Amino acid sequence: VFHDYQPANRLADSLSVADVHLAVLLPEMEGLVVPSKFYGIAAAGRPTVFVGDLDGEVPRLLSKFGIGLTVQAGDAALLAQVLKKLRDDPANRFEMGHRARAVFEKEWDQPIAMAEWEKVLDRVEVSSNADPGAGNQDGYKPTA
Repeated sequence: VFHDYQPANRLADSLSVADVHLAVLLPEMEGLVVPSKFYGIAAAGRPTVFVGDLDGEVPRLLSKFGIGLTVQAGDAALLAQVLKKLRDDPANRFEMGHRARAVFEKEWDQPIAMAEWEKVLDRVEVSSNADPGAGNQDGYKPTA
């Protein structure tokens, strides 16, 4: 079922309707972006089926926390099998979704994400105040 754009104040309702969500990323985009919907799906307490690079960020998180499954981009037959397996195993879907919500609260909720951004910005600030000829903490030296 496809619906029109939903306003932000209805997002939680929209994401909670599905039993499983699909997130797709072209393999060549891996390392440049993460499908932001992934975090909303986890917040809604639903498992994710990711289609893309098997070695990407989202597949690592799905595997690490047991909150979804990954299919290589282009493997339609496996995608169909994975979706049927999840359809036929509601207890597993529920457990993955429950874990997804718990991980979201522990790892990715807004206060936690903001604290991580503050750490990044602090490192950038410290690095920018260092002697430019010395390079940053990673050894990078700007060139003129």
